[in-house]
Amino acid sequence: MWWMPTTYQSTTSVSAIGRLRRTAPGGMQAPRSATIRRRRRDATIEQDTPHPALAGLDALVGEWTIGLGAPADQSAAGGGWVSFAWLSGGRFLIQRWGSEAPEFPDGIAVIGADPASGGLAQHYFDSRGVQRVYGMSLAGGVWRLWRDGEDFSQRFTGTFGDDGTTIAGTWEKAGDSGAWEHDFDMSYVKSR
Repeated sequence: MWWMPTTYQSTTSVSAIGRLRRTAPGGMQAPRSATIRRRRRDATIEQDTPHPALAGLDALVGEWTIGLGAPADQSAAGGGWVSFAWLSGGRFLIQRWGSEAPEFPDGIAVIGADPASGGLAQHYFDSRGVQRVYGMSLAGGVWRLWRDGEDFSQRFTGTFGDDGTTIAGTWEKAGDSGAWEHDFDMSYVKSR
């Protein structure tokens, strides 16, 4: 066992008061720190109602293929995949993606209720080591992401198709001047 020198073989005995003690051949007891106690724990886990802002996110759940338009300042285009799945408990939606084009990083995002705004937030992490927090909304068939950064600001608007299996989206950015310009297009097609 993990607490005994390798030359011992162990047996297990349970005392009348419910303690599980490990003993070595010849009746030698395990050190006190190696005693394992079993306790019955009757606990009730209270489930509260998920935040109302999470209600529309089921429209994203599943696997999608991505079509990537070229960034405004580059001539590359590519595609990739994205998946959305609820974390156990239904409080956070996990988004993972990968891209065939090296200009577009792979990444993960955690989407959940934002107590400060009462809406949604997307916590973004990518393969370049970039971390960002976006505000987010999903209502009336339109998915929006936005952030105001010190280096530049970004916003995304994606519109769901009538059957909910496609999203046509556009990313925009604004630099020091504050003027918004097209960055790239991104389309989603639900595959599962």
